[in-house]
Amino acid sequence: MSQQGAVLQNYNNKLAKCIEELCSKRDDLNKQILREEMEKAAYLKNLKSSQMLLNVLKREAGTLGKSTDLRCANVGHSPHMD
Repeated sequence: MSQQGAVLQNYNNKLAKCIEELCSKRDDLNKQILREEMEKAAYLKNLKSSQMLLNVLKREAGTLGKSTDLRCANVGHSPHMD
C-alpha cells in the first residue's frame, strides 16, 4: 500500500507542477494580449488623428484652390494657363 501511496504522491507532484506551468503560461499570454491591445489602441488613436489631419488638409487645399481661382478670375487669368 505504501508503494501505491508513493506512486499517487508522485502523480500529484507532477500534476501540481503542470498546473503551475500552465498558470505561468496563461499569465504570460494575458500580459502579451494586454500589450497588443494597448499597441492596437495607440495605433487606432494615431490613425484617427492622421485621418483628421488629412481631412483638414483636404479642406484647406479646397479653400486655397477656390481662393486662387478667385484671384485669377479677378486678374483675368485662368488658373490652369500657367
